[in-house]
Amino acid sequence: MNMILFGRVLRLMEFPQSSQNRSGPARLARLGILLSAGFALNACSEGGRTLDWKQEVRLQDGRTIIVERKSKQTGKIFPENTVIEYEKALSFSHPDTNERIQWTLPKGTGAWMLDFDNGFPYLVLRTSSVADYNKWDCPNPPWIAYRNESGKWQRIGQEQLPARFVKPNLLHAARTDEHATKDGLYTVKEMEAYMTKIDPPRRVISREKVSPIGNGCDEDVLVRLGRQSEIDKRR
Repeated sequence: MNMILFGRVLRLMEFPQSSQNRSGPARLARLGILLSAGFALNACSEGGRTLDWKQEVRLQDGRTIIVERKSKQTGKIFPENTVIEYEKALSFSHPDTNERIQWTLPKGTGAWMLDFDNGFPYLVLRTSSVADYNKWDCPNPPWIAYRNESGKWQRIGQEQLPARFVKPNLLHAARTDEHATKDGLYTVKEMEAYMTKIDPPRRVISREKVSPIGNGCDEDVLVRLGRQSEIDKRR
């Protein structure tokens, strides 16, 4: 457990590898953060907890289903008392077939939308941190789409996501809203209230391209992928 959590902490603490971040002060700062992370391992393993909660999810067709959520969290990590949700899972019953579907989300992501088209469940995810965004090769647009076929979740291109799927209906993490696990059920009304508080670009699952650099992408990632045309210094 300790090694898994330590690796997760290291990824969150990573700095971009561009030349401006290879200076002596930056390296010293990184070393200090990593040392602090090392001292926090006991807190991660012994002070962590698992939260089980439920969320009402309003589908595009107006129906509402219940999604069961699970969040495995570390204890508070010194020095900023940060809590990391290192594993997230969800399960639900298909509204048409009553089939039970469950999934442990890929590392470094959070779920933003669940809906159905022609009987197929779709999930839209987004990375949880700048380090995760780079690990996932800086998706652009920044959303990650999946479709469940024959009991397996398969990643699909943005163009395969039904056009009407534009409104997030899932809370991407338990610690995002203090009301999420307060009474065990996060309601549609609470989700709608939360959506009014977040940045406008996150309120819509847009297919528009963004500036990866502005979202924290390292230039080296774009160069490695042959996406130099997306290197935009504007933030």
